[in-house]
Amino acid sequence: MSEWYDELTTEAKEIVLEKLSKIKNDEDLIEILEEYHPNGYLNTKPIQNLEEYFKYIRLATTDKTWFRGESCEHKLLIPKLYRNTSEKELSSILKKEHDFMMEFIRRSKSVEPNIDINDYWSWYFLAQHYGGPTRLLDWTTDAATALFMAINNKKDASINPIVYTLQPNVLSVYALNELDEKKYVEGQILYPGDDNTDLWISNITSMQNNIPQSPIPLLPAYTDPRIISQRSCFTLFGSRLNGFYKDGKEIVCSCCERRIRHKIIIDGTKKQSLRKELLKIGISYSRVYPGLEGITQDLNEEIFGIE
Repeated sequence: MSEWYDELTTEAKEIVLEKLSKIKNDEDLIEILEEYHPNGYLNTKPIQNLEEYFKYIRLATTDKTWFRGESCEHKLLIPKLYRNTSEKELSSILKKEHDFMMEFIRRSKSVEPNIDINDYWSWYFLAQHYGGPTRLLDWTTDAATALFMAINNKKDASINPIVYTLQPNVLSVYALNELDEKKYVEGQILYPGDDNTDLWISNITSMQNNIPQSPIPLLPAYTDPRIISQRSCFTLFGSRLNGFYKDGKEIVCSCCERRIRHKIIIDGTKKQSLRKELLKIGISYSRVYPGLEGITQDLNEEIFGIE
């Protein structure tokens, strides 16, 4: 039995043992891991090829699932603005975010003349895509792009990349119910301006720092080639720095207490072969990063080889 089993409660162990005795296929095992793995893993043996990866995508996700690739596992997923920030600095950091965005809009307007100067949402997403310190965390609706992001690094091969999965419709129910006392029972993918979403950027639009606590999932306007090519979507954090945790515990579905996020482990020794497999289905630098940067990286790989 795997080590993760030893971390379960006695009651959970009994349930898992019974379920394991009735396993008929991979889908049954994934369902057990999805519900009971204490660290949220969907697989215990790291993914070694594209066929295995898409098997897990097919069996463990839905058409609403979002994905995020990371070069290694992180205990917490935190947006850039909140990294190395403490609770006592929250008011100050939200004020700095406001100041940054005002200057970003002023200085970038000549570069992006088609975005209305008062379209704060579009400017906010744009700042995120070009390295700005925001409360946004990037996700994608494209599982292949997430895998590319996870393995596109030169970290030691002994370090396994991770693809995180997220159920955004469940997260939206959780976040909005915090505001409105269980009014929301059906999950929905949110768009900027829906319901109470403007509250999450009220520190930018009106310098009000009493933003909601939990992160919300948002689909951005397609105002930039990178947002389009990467099939971008975002979680926008509220005032809780470790947004996916509350009172020291990971937030779960309001209805069934299942996890909102899971993890797929990728074999770090197979990054090079996986990159080559992704190339065969059209996932390259220029597909993910359109423009001169992507073209240059593609040529480096085609002529000098993938390292």
